[in-house]
Parts: sequence; structure tokens; C-alpha cells
Amino acid sequence: MYKRFIENGVLANLTFLLVLVIGTMAYFSMPREQDPTINFNWIDITTILPGATAQDVESLVTDPLEDAIKNISDTKFVSSTNRESISRILVRFEEIDERAFDKRLADLRREIQAVEDEIPEQALASTITEITTANAFPTAILAVVGQADDENLRRQAEQIKTGLESIKGVSTVLTTGLRKPELKVSFEVDRLQELGISPADIADTVAIYYQDVSAGSAEVNGQRWLVRLDGTSANPDYLASLPVVRAQGEVLLGDIADVARSRDRASQLVSYNGQPAVMLSITKKGGANTLELVKSVSAYLQQKNANADISGVDVVLIDDQTEITRSALNVMETNLLLGLILVLIVTWLFLGTRMALLTSAGIPFILAGTFWFLQTADQTLNVSVLLGVVISLGMLVDDAVVIAEGISYRMQRGAEAVVASVETVKELFQPVTTAVLTTIAAFLPLMLLPGILGKFMFIIPLVVTTALLLSLVEAYWMLPSHTMGWAVPKKTKIAPVKSLGSLIKLPFKLLIMLFKLPLIFGDWVDERANPVRQRCLRWLRRSYTRRLISVLRHPLLTLFSIFLVVALLMSVALKAQTISEYLPQALAEKVAKLEVKVDFFASDPIRLYYVNVQMPVGTPLKTTLSLVEQIESKVRNHIRPGEVRQLISYSGLLFTETSPFFGDHFGQVVVALNPKTGGLRDVEQMIESMRADIVNTAGPDAIYFLTLSGGPPTSKPVSIKVRGDRFEDIRPAVEALKQMLATIAGVKDISDDDASGQRALTLRINTDAAHRAGINPSLIARTLRLLVDGEIVTSLRDRGEELDVRVLAKQSKLSSIDELLQINLSSSKGDPVALSTLLIKEYGVGQNSIRHYDFRRTITVEADIDKDVINTVEVNQQIKDAWRDELQRQHSSISLDFSGLLDDIQESINAMVILFGFGIGLIYVILGTQFKSYFQPLIILFTVPMAFTGVTAGLLLNGNPLSLFTLYGVVALAGIAVNSAIVLISTANRHLENGMTVRHATLFAARRRVVPILITSLSTIAGLFSLATGLGGYSLLWGPVATSIVWGLGFSTFLTLFLIPLLYNAFMQPK
Repeated sequence: MYKRFIENGVLANLTFLLVLVIGTMAYFSMPREQDPTINFNWIDITTILPGATAQDVESLVTDPLEDAIKNISDTKFVSSTNRESISRILVRFEEIDERAFDKRLADLRREIQAVEDEIPEQALASTITEITTANAFPTAILAVVGQADDENLRRQAEQIKTGLESIKGVSTVLTTGLRKPELKVSFEVDRLQELGISPADIADTVAIYYQDVSAGSAEVNGQRWLVRLDGTSANPDYLASLPVVRAQGEVLLGDIADVARSRDRASQLVSYNGQPAVMLSITKKGGANTLELVKSVSAYLQQKNANADISGVDVVLIDDQTEITRSALNVMETNLLLGLILVLIVTWLFLGTRMALLTSAGIPFILAGTFWFLQTADQTLNVSVLLGVVISLGMLVDDAVVIAEGISYRMQRGAEAVVASVETVKELFQPVTTAVLTTIAAFLPLMLLPGILGKFMFIIPLVVTTALLLSLVEAYWMLPSHTMGWAVPKKTKIAPVKSLGSLIKLPFKLLIMLFKLPLIFGDWVDERANPVRQRCLRWLRRSYTRRLISVLRHPLLTLFSIFLVVALLMSVALKAQTISEYLPQALAEKVAKLEVKVDFFASDPIRLYYVNVQMPVGTPLKTTLSLVEQIESKVRNHIRPGEVRQLISYSGLLFTETSPFFGDHFGQVVVALNPKTGGLRDVEQMIESMRADIVNTAGPDAIYFLTLSGGPPTSKPVSIKVRGDRFEDIRPAVEALKQMLATIAGVKDISDDDASGQRALTLRINTDAAHRAGINPSLIARTLRLLVDGEIVTSLRDRGEELDVRVLAKQSKLSSIDELLQINLSSSKGDPVALSTLLIKEYGVGQNSIRHYDFRRTITVEADIDKDVINTVEVNQQIKDAWRDELQRQHSSISLDFSGLLDDIQESINAMVILFGFGIGLIYVILGTQFKSYFQPLIILFTVPMAFTGVTAGLLLNGNPLSLFTLYGVVALAGIAVNSAIVLISTANRHLENGMTVRHATLFAARRRVVPILITSLSTIAGLFSLATGLGGYSLLWGPVATSIVWGLGFSTFLTLFLIPLLYNAFMQPK
């Protein structure tokens, strides 16, 4: 039956073509993005309480919400930020399945709704947002640049924001520097005093007149009339014409107040090349095509800029993820193509043109099938998917190479193609299938990896498993079927034209001839190369057999030599610094450099960085922007032609790796770079060239740099939450930690997020004075609000926008904060009473923002590190030791929390150890099932630790760091490294069953399998070699994965050819 199946070439060819066409279409139609869309199980809860201070937001909004969140189970941590008018709470849940997460999210919404009655009525409804890879970082950043910071800039920016939100794939458009429109009634305090009018009377006037009322309907002569009161208008003149209630005589609003269309108070200011601007950050929907989205955004920008002379604004694309995404995909695609070429070369060297083409032709078939499956599963095309493809590339031909070599071996000895195919599959079906299953067994447990890293890399084992299963279809069906039609060269000749039918067929025959030209050329080369190839292979088999015989004669010496090399290599790699202490200085320096560097979250830097500026708290927004613009000018002095794409500066906002900081004293310069080509410097080189000049700028409290990297989101290497109940206790501990960090070599850019220092006037109502004057306390509080930020009395819709009506005192320059209270209120007897006499004043220092972590007040200390000097685990361990030994007694009420990057590292490492053991257990079960032995699987698994030695050697020679991604490659390597040993021992067992001695069975099996073992190993190495060495573009994220597999497999293959036969010969008994 199998023979008839593979003889049906038409079925095989049509199936091959169908999968190839649909898979190719799937590849080109899959959405492109840099990273897979992942839900981090993070929830952002934002609540606005207009006009409230950070302390009020904390007590009135955040505390009730956090009390409610305590009732939610499966939370990993809860952090919150309280600043003027805004409470922002971030909830991260444990690793729970999607169904459980949806239930917890529903519970969270219900708990928040339940405490809404405890939150002031003025607070707006809480918005709840899920954080994913799609909305965690902007897909594109734009600047709307105007001639002046005026209403036209605001209106045009609002229109552009609305237009961008309508583009397919756009999730949200976040604004920086966009102010809300207002009708502002700015009353003159002195004028009010003269007329005996209170600020509350002004607000009440607007509230009374400015309302639309639907009165209902009335019937008149059999017809119904709708009756409504139209009391609102966006026209400032209408508002100015309203008479003030409770005024003696007719006093119009316009007589005592300036009424004008305006904007709310600026909380951020943006500058582009010295001109006022509004910054728009676009986030995309999950699964949206990044390249297509930015293409649509660019087209929209061109359309808007075509009318710039009319609109009065220019729209500039500051940065976008297309270059990042396109570069990442190009690196992977280029390495994929190079890997395919290298695999073809390796198979040609051993098998010849036809067998090499037949073997390599299975790769596009398998990849097409994989992309077809991924599209069906609603996956996007991203670097994780392509990494899975590249990892699979070399392994895809492993089973096909073994089958092809067996078929070729038999055909060279006179067997027909169909007989050779059937006999080869019959002989190798069990070991080849076992080899594929062991590889799958190593990869599948990685789908259970927890944390962000697990979600980020979940797709990789899925891709590899799918591709390996399809490779079995290729090896057992497509390859034998194609072999019968193409493996043996046939002379092709064109018959003479004898009829009209022959004439019609002639173009098709010529076309077939054209397609066969590579084969004809390959056959011509093979005719001359085959004798050399066969001599080389015979020499290889003989030389290998002689050396193996020598190894078998001296088993103890061989084992001791291998153990010594492995022990020395591992000790030098892991303890180089210790060993170097006992060596001469010249040699010690060289040995110390051999130590494997550790950088658990090594990843490719994004071609963008920030210059972060923190001014003294209380610095006005404009002053901060002016200083940030000075720093931008310094940055420009250090950049080279062609390096920078765009620069933009802003104040009032500071982005970090995890959450933004808000406040007038924060500022930032965004430096977006062009793709790295030619002699352009990398991000770190640019920063170091300007660091000294920038950091020494006079004025700010702190200036430091922020770089971003691809891959899973992380915080800084040092991120310590200093937790306590009182800031008076927390701040000394923070200062002590920062001083201690400054003494650790390799630590740089030390900062904290404390926002103290804001001068504050705290007022309390003098209840006795208020009672004696007969003045309602609510009137005192309302007057105070109207004198400072004002009161939004009402709002209306105008030209599609919400227009607030704000009443406030006309702003004037104050020489003293006490001047704010120089206004009189009327007592119950009509006598004037000074507002200052009704209040108790307290001067002090307030908080610009207040942060919590797990329900306690927190200040976070962060720092970056020089990864060539110290790694994340080491620096955090030094901090823990110093805190325990020196600082904890001095700050007994303070606790430190290191969760974040360090927490994710430990979680991932612990899980990898468990999953590695699980994978090894699965491999053992599969091997035990095939060989029906408890001991033989242990011989095969002996190649795994040997492969790890090769990984160490590769990291030493390449200089790559040991990262979590390297460990990921190591776990995957466990399944790949055993494949050669499986085929070798399977052949030796068959010889034993045929009556050979153990020694002869070992030698004959090794001699017979040395070539297919080398082909399969070298083809896997060839598929990953380009990515490991960076031939097609290097990736610090994925390169170490390829490096670990290449070096580990190369080392384990060498040991397999000598150590496995040695162990088999030593421990096996003839049956």
C-alpha cells in the first residue's frame, strides 16, 4: 500500500503545489509586527478628580480603590501614582489562563463600581485598560507644529487626532501638549470688592443662565409643540452680556470679568525645532499590521501637509516602528535565506545536486505548510515566528537527509528508486520518528514557560513543533515520491515535429527544458564531482573508523581526556576572575576576559533614546521647557550627519520603561535615530560621546539617559521599591541607598521618583471665626477654589468638541502667597470679613506625586549598569547584602522590594530548570519506548551535558552574554543533540540482533552512520550559522539562541561520534 502511495507522483506533486501556493499566499498576507501581541495581565485604572492635590487624590480616590482591589485574588502586585487631579493604579495579575483572567477582570470592575459612592462626586468614572504589547509602546510618534501656541494649533491638532483615530488598526492616539478648549470668565477681584459681589455670585450667574432645559411639549390647536429653553452659547459676547445675580443694580459679567474663548492650564509643553507643537503617540490594535498602519498614517500626513499653507500647521513623523519591525524582519528573512543556501551547499557536498535539491525542496513545502497553519491560528508574522522558522530550518532536512542518504546508498548499489525508498523508510522509520519526537519533547514544555518571557516566546515551540511534524510528511511521502521521478538523471531530447499536436506541445517542452537546465548543469557537475565526492566519503569513513578503533582500545584515557577538557572549559568560563588571581598579571588579564558575561535580558537596542531632565520641584513648566531646549541644542552639537531622524522636546512629562511621570519639573528630549547603516554609531556610543557635556548642564536636579530595547518589556537592572508608611522615614533610606549604589563599580544613571519639595500652603477653616461671621464653610471652600484654579461651572458641545465654562480670578503676579487671600466675604450682617481671618494657615512642603507599591507609600530607586563590568544578579545581590549588613538597622521601618526585572529573571530561571527536567523526562520515555531499554536512553542522554559544554565554548569565543534567551536555546538543544545518537545506537542494535559482537556492531554502525550524522548536524548548523554569526544581520536577542544551538550541536556531534560508541561498547552485552 505504501509503495502504491508513493508511486502516485501526481497526487504528491499536486499536494506539494497546493501547500506551496496557499502557504506563500498566507505568508504575504499575514500582518507584520515586531513582537507578537501579548496580554501581560496588566490592568491600568485611571480616575480623574479635577483640581485635587496629590494628597487629596491619594486619600479620596486611590485609598478606597486599593481597599477594593485587596478583595481581588490572583494579583501579583498593585502599584499606584497619585498626582494633581489624577489617580493611576496598575494591577498585575498572576499567570492565570485567559478564562480566569477575564473572570478576575470582571471582579475588578464590580469592586470598583461598588466603591464609587465613597469617591467624591466630582470624580470622573474610572477607565480600565488592558496593557498589551500593542499599546504599551507607540507604533508612531507625530508632532503637529504651529507658528504659535494658540487656538489654531489646538484645533488643528484635535482634528488630526480624530482623523488618525479613524485609520484602520489604530487603537488610541495619546496626546502631549494638547489643551482642552474653554470659555473662560476671569473676574477682577478688586472690582468685585467695590461692588460687594462675591466670586461665588459670578459662578452662580453662569450656572443659572447657562443651561438648556427641555420643558416638554404642549398642544396648540390640535398640534404638538416642543418647548425648550436654550440658555447656552459658545459665543463669549453672549456670556459677557449676562447680568450678575445678587448684584445691586444691573451689572453685566463683561463689566467685571474678561470673557474669552481660551484653553485650560497647560500641563505639558512641546517644542519642535524651537516652535510650539502638540505630540501625538499612536498605539495600534492587537494583531494590526504595523507596516500597513504606518503606511496609512504617512499617507494621511501627506494629505494634511499638502494644505499646510491653509491650516497653518505642519505634521511631522518623529519616529515609527516600521524601521524597527522591517529591520527585525529583514534580519530574520535574510538569515533564513542564507541558511537555506548553506543547507543546500552542505547537502550537495555529501549527496550531489539532485539529492540536495530534492532534500532542500522540502524546506519551502514545510515552511509553506507552517505559515498556512499560523494564518489559520490568527498569528502575525513577527520576529518570534521567524526565529522559530530559523531554528527549524536546519532540523527540517535532518530526517529527509537521513532518508535521502539511505535511498542514495541503495541506489548506488543497484536498487531501483521505488525499492530503495521503501526499504529505507522501513529501516529508518522508527529511529527517524523517534528523533523528531525527542526534539518536539524538548520544545513543547517551553510552551509552559511562565511570565512575560513565556508569553513572548510561546509561539516559538509551536512553530518548531508544527514544522517538525510537517517534515515527517516530507520525509516519508514527498521525498520518496519525488526521488522516483528526479533522482536518476534522464536524457532529455526534443522529438522532431511531425504533427500539429507536436507543434502545440513544443513550447511546453521548451519550458520544461528551461526548468531542467539547473538539473542538467548539476548533473554535468556531478559527473565530474562524484568520483572526488566518493573518494572523500570513503576517506572520511576509513579515517573515522581508524580513530574510533584507537578510542575503543583506550577507553579510560579517552574518558579522562574528555572529562578534563570539559572541566577546564567550564571552570575557566564560570570562575575566570577567581582563577586569574593566582596567575601572573599578563596571563591573568587574558584569562579574566574569558569569563562568560551574564546579561539575562540582553536584547537589541531600539534606535531611539531619551534625555531625561528633572528640575527642582516647583519649577514652572515654561522654565523646564526652556532648559530642555538648551539640552536639545547640546545634543545637536554632538550628533553626526545622517545619524538623527528627528528630535523633539517637552516638559511636564517623563516616560520611563514602566510608567510615565507627570509634573511641571519633568522634561525630556526624544532623539529618534535613522537605521544603523555604514559608519553610523550605535545608541550607546552616541550617548557616551555626549554624556559628560549633557549631565554637567547647570540647573536640573538630575539628568540621565534612557534607552529602550526590543523583546519582552523590562525595567532597569536596578529597580528597588523603598516602602514605608511615612515619607519622612523613606527619604533617608533612599539617600543611603543612592550613596551606596554610587560606590558599586559599573552602576550609572542613578535616579529616584521622589517628587517632594513642592512648596505648599495648607489651609483649614477657622470654625469659630466662620461661625461668628455667619459664613457657610462651603462658601469659603468654593471661594478659595475660584481664586486659584477656578470652577468648571458647566459645559456644552461646540463644533463636535466639549467646551468647558470656567470661572476664576484673573491671574496676577503675586509677591507673597498670602496675597491670594486678600478678599472680603460678606457676613450674615452684611459686614465685610477678610477671607484670611476665616482660615488657619500652615506653610510647608508638599508632594507633587505620591506612589504606592502593594498598598504602601513607595519611592523607587533605579539605576543602569555597565554590563561589561557587572550583571543584574550580581549588582542586586550586592545591594541586598549591603542593606542587610549596614543599612537595615538604621531604617527598621523600611522594607525593600526587588520585584520587577530581577523577579522575572528568577521566575524564568526556576521555570526553565523545571521544564528542562520535564523535557528530559519526556525524551527518556520516548527513547525507552523505542529501544525497550532502561539503560540505552541514558547513554544517549549523555550527549546533553556535552552539548552544554559546547554552548559555553561558543559564548566564550563569540563574546555573547549568557541570557535567558541563551538558556532557552540550551533547553531546545537538549532535544536536538540526541538525534545523532539515536540513529547510531538504532543501527548498532540491529547489527547485534543479526549476530555481530558488540565491538563489530559498534564499528559497523558508526562507519555506516558517520556520513548521515555529519550531514544532519552540519545542515542544522548551516541553517543557524548565519544568525549565530550575524552574516545576514546580527540580533542580540536571537543571535545567542542560534549560537547556543550551533556550538552545542557541533560539540555534541563530535562527542557522539566517539563517546557514544565508546559507552555502547563498554556497557552493552551481546544478545
